[in-house]
Formats: sequence, structure tokens, C-alpha cells
Amino acid sequence: MKLNLKITETGLEPNFPPLIGLGSASEVSVPVWVYLTESPDPLAPEEALLLCERTQGEWVAWIPEYGEAILYRQQFFGIGEGG
Repeated sequence: MKLNLKITETGLEPNFPPLIGLGSASEVSVPVWVYLTESPDPLAPEEALLLCERTQGEWVAWIPEYGEAILYRQQFFGIGEGG
């Protein structure tokens, strides 16, 4: 499975649920572990450590057995959110 790192401009504002127990992005205390909706590598775990928010909805993350990656909000969810 590969991550789709290309954003399509639709003009619609995304409405992602907040990370459970973390509040809004400006209130997120990073680093924090999240689950991935898809792993960038079949051998990498389906979890990542969010390091910082790069732009609104775009995060720098570290994925074990893979390394650093840029994730978009729809590519991960917090503990208790479900996929």
C-alpha cells in the first residue's frame, strides 16, 4: 500500500474530527502517537509519531521501520477514533 501524497484542490474545507483527547491542532502537544489509515510500506507498522504540524492539516511524522514522512489529516486517526 502506498500513501497518496498528492492533494487535490476541491475548494471544500475538510471536516476531520479532532484527535480524541487532544483538542484542536494548535492545542496538540506533540509528539503524539497515532494510527495510520494506510502504511507507506508493507513492512512498516500502522502507527506514527506526529512530530509537528507543517501546515494546516499537514503533519511531519516519524514511522518506525520507515522514517520521516509527511501525513495529511485523512491519513491518520487518534486513539479511540476508529478508522
